[in-house]
Amino acid sequence: MDTLRTVLAAGGSAVGAWCITPSTYTAEILTSEAVEFICFDCQHGILDGSALASLLAAVRGDVTPLVRVPANDAAAIGRALDLGAGGVIVPLVRTAAEAEQAVAACRYPPRGVRSYGPSRVGLSVGADPADIEAHALCFVMIETADAIGRADEICRVGGLSGAYVGPADLAVGLGLRPADAAGSAEHAEAVEAIRAACARAGVYAGIHTNGGTDAGRRLAAGFQLCSLPHDGALLRAALGREVAAARAAVT
Repeated sequence: MDTLRTVLAAGGSAVGAWCITPSTYTAEILTSEAVEFICFDCQHGILDGSALASLLAAVRGDVTPLVRVPANDAAAIGRALDLGAGGVIVPLVRTAAEAEQAVAACRYPPRGVRSYGPSRVGLSVGADPADIEAHALCFVMIETADAIGRADEICRVGGLSGAYVGPADLAVGLGLRPADAAGSAEHAEAVEAIRAACARAGVYAGIHTNGGTDAGRRLAAGFQLCSLPHDGALLRAALGREVAAARAAVT
């Protein structure tokens, strides 16, 4: 069941988990709560190709697994989809032509360049190329200064599911430290420009957040999907709270 696509198509909003560690147990924990999707981060996470297949298999059946691929590379995109990802998030897309390249990697000829070899996805979706294509969501990340100015043309690319904002890379692209993004009017304007471009093009707007409160604010502002902090950040934050509580009891 493609829960994420179903929720979005119905006009709802989606909250997702983000995984950077190659642990199937962690993937099971992250999808044990009421999330609509999980993203496995092959760009900045410590995941390799062999781990990805096991992680995708560990996802609860009603949660849609996405993969952030390392780059806008047809082979990496096709592999993630063949292994069972319900869609990809493609980083650092700067132009409409690059967005078209990402979409083409999710589609078979004559509409695209994807090589046919469904492997794991064939077990759940079937062997028909049209069904496999329909299963593949394609999000591109708009996170550079030049891409912001081209957001409308990027979001209008045919076959694109939506755009995903990475606030940290967006901050760096604007010449800011990620830690300073929250207080920057320029950063806020850039985020809104991307969201508005998605709305004008009729595609979904997604964004990574720093927690549930931030995610709620983004959804209220018109984003359709938000991801929570990655598993490493959540574990570190929880550990920090417990250590602080333990120290407080004896000081």
